[in-house]
Amino acid sequence: MFPFIIFCTALLLDYFLGEPKHYHPLVGFGHYAKYIEKTLNKHHKILIMSVFIGFLSVFLSIIPFYLFINILLEQLLIIDRSGFLLAMIEAV
Repeated sequence: MFPFIIFCTALLLDYFLGEPKHYHPLVGFGHYAKYIEKTLNKHHKILIMSVFIGFLSVFLSIIPFYLFINILLEQLLIIDRSGFLLAMIEAV
């Protein structure tokens, strides 16, 4: 019953508040991905070059954020001596 209440509450909040236009991590990632696409997507005629550029785009889109989150979590785990954060991560 509890997940159903959370689901309904999330739907209502999304309906009334809508999508954020600024200052949201996903909006920032969207702008970053659009920049990478504009920069690297030049409609290459050679298939292997197009595939390479595709892999490079995925690498440039995902790896910096993964490293940032990884370093941030490592720092939080070092600071948090009680084990609360570690228990929260293991619970997920």
